[in-house]
Amino acid sequence: MIKKYLINFFVFIICFSIDLLVVHAQSVKEVLERTWYGGGRFSASILEGGYGYLQYKLYGVKVYDDNSFTGILEETFRLDSRDYRRTTNVKGNVYPSDNRIEFSDNGVRSSDYLPSNFSWCRNNFFLKIGRFNDRPDNIGMKGTNKCGESSIEAEFMDAP
Repeated sequence: MIKKYLINFFVFIICFSIDLLVVHAQSVKEVLERTWYGGGRFSASILEGGYGYLQYKLYGVKVYDDNSFTGILEETFRLDSRDYRRTTNVKGNVYPSDNRIEFSDNGVRSSDYLPSNFSWCRNNFFLKIGRFNDRPDNIGMKGTNKCGESSIEAEFMDAP
């Protein structure tokens, strides 16, 4: 009799855990399939102040059943009162169990030429999804963009 109850209990726990994972994965999917606005800061000794800044827009995100996703990333770099833009396709993975995503460029759609001493790098984002102290009402993604030997501090918010 006790054995039967233990088996039923373990079946219930397994089914309940699977339900939680599905709900969590759906919520991550719903969250990620938005338009995201953000920015990045990188070290650049040739720039005034020693830093350069990028603006990001991530949109057209589609999350698939295997937790992979695709989307479009627009980058804007402002230099000497001029905006330089690049748009790339991105491809990545969602890791719902620890609320993080990783994605990289997967082909350039369009790109402005940058002045000498600058070049666009291949983006490799590693971001954590959550609510952060500086904007607790919005969901955000924070982390880094590994760009060659450099690391760019990156942040995205679900509102401009």
